[in-house]
Amino acid sequence: DLYGIRACLLDGGEIRGAGNAWICPEGEGDDSAMDINLSGSILLDKVLHRYIPGGIQLIPLKIGELNGETRLSGPLIRPKFDIKWAAPNAEDSFSDARGNIVIAHDYIMVNSSSVSFDLNTRIQTSYIDDYSLYKEMYQMKKIMPLVVESVDLDLRMRGFEFAHIASSIPFDTPRPLHLKASGRVKFQGKVVKPSQVVDDKIYGALQSIMDQSKLESDVSRLVGEISLSGIKLNQLMLAPQSTGFLSLSRDSVMV
Repeated sequence: DLYGIRACLLDGGEIRGAGNAWICPEGEGDDSAMDINLSGSILLDKVLHRYIPGGIQLIPLKIGELNGETRLSGPLIRPKFDIKWAAPNAEDSFSDARGNIVIAHDYIMVNSSSVSFDLNTRIQTSYIDDYSLYKEMYQMKKIMPLVVESVDLDLRMRGFEFAHIASSIPFDTPRPLHLKASGRVKFQGKVVKPSQVVDDKIYGALQSIMDQSKLESDVSRLVGEISLSGIKLNQLMLAPQSTGFLSLSRDSVMV
């Protein structure tokens, strides 16, 4: 039995929890081995500013206090995290922000919303079976135990402010320019090696955006179809209705 779990964060906030865990060889595969509940709050803005380099503020963050509840359940070696969060004091594009994050052995699901956006994402994952046996070798090669297999994303924006720029004209009164986006972005992609693609549609799209040397390589890429509907930047219409293919790798982005 676990009780009296308490963590006080340096930038403010507190996490408390209790539950039970069955720690033994049998618990590694038993779905009821863990049942732990955590709840609390953090000051997200202060935490993020610790990791954002000075002078960079691409997204105006006015989230404030983040309240959340987390349930940790499942086998010891395949735990499942079910996180529900809300930001009651958030402002501007994050007003009424709330969401749910599920992290399981074979997928990660993120559903979030506010007055300015709705985000639904599912990432299919797997793990290297022998990672624990050859951990040092994988770490030397900088190979992560988590393998991303596919990504499904659906984002709707309703005047979502992602940047603001102050006027730099001499002798001009500072007037920040607010950049707000509206529209819908959908993406469905799989992680593949171009040399092993069997889908003619995907292979044809890769041929049109990649040279032959990269097409024959064994470097994994996230490849899929992207759809843009009614994408506007402030009053400027950028993509009324567009579809295409998107390819992402460690060294390049191709559309």
